[in-house]
This record gives sequence, C-alpha cells and structure tokens, in this order.
Amino acid sequence: MLDEVALRSRRNRTGAAVRGSWFQKLVAECLTSPLLPGLVEEYEIRDADGQFVARCDLAIPRIRLGVEAHSRRHHFGDRAEAFDEQRDNRAAAAGWLLRYVTWADLHRNPASVCGYFERLAALRAAELGIVL
Repeated sequence: MLDEVALRSRRNRTGAAVRGSWFQKLVAECLTSPLLPGLVEEYEIRDADGQFVARCDLAIPRIRLGVEAHSRRHHFGDRAEAFDEQRDNRAAAAGWLLRYVTWADLHRNPASVCGYFERLAALRAAELGIVL
C-alpha cells in the first residue's frame, strides 16, 4: 500500500517540504501559452477510484500530461532517481505521461521548451481524441 502522505510531501535535505520551487515557477512561466490550456501547478494525480497516485510539478489534467521541473539538487542520486522512476511508473499506469524540463533545457532556449510542450500537448490530445 502506498503511503499517500509520504508520497505527497517530498522533503529536501533540511527536511522542509519541497513545493513550488523558483525553478518550477520559471518552467510554468515558460509554458504560458494558449496552446497549453489548463496548466496547473502541484497537481495530484489520482486513479479511477480517487486514490492518490503521484504529484507532479505542473500538469494539463485534461490530457493527462505532467511536467517535472527537474533539478540536479532534488532529482539525482540513487534514492531520488528510484523515487522518480516509481512515481513515473505509477502515473503511466494511471494513463499519464510525465516529461521533464532541466535548467539546461530552459537556459539554452526557453522558446524551444515551450514549442516542444505545445507539440507534445497537441499529439497527446489527438491520441486521446480531445480538442484543446
């Protein structure tokens, strides 16, 4: 059984809850686009029974597309990588697609990051038969 509280409250090295980092807010700003409607922060993915599955930094719930602001500080190392892989697998089993944005991606060319997610959202909507 998944510990819903533990899964929802990631902790940083000091023990403080990780929520809405500056990098996550920067990614959200980058993804502000009329072609990415309904983008929300700190989205909790739930299964068909309403049970908690995972939390993603950003999401477009209508097309079950999640975005992770992926920093080396919080997402690298054996423990963090195992957590991310388990979360991604649970989300996939619930019909969600999760994708990552790194600082290097955003710093290099923010417009290309937005364009990538616009194309991905269009493909995802077409796969699901949803008009955005």
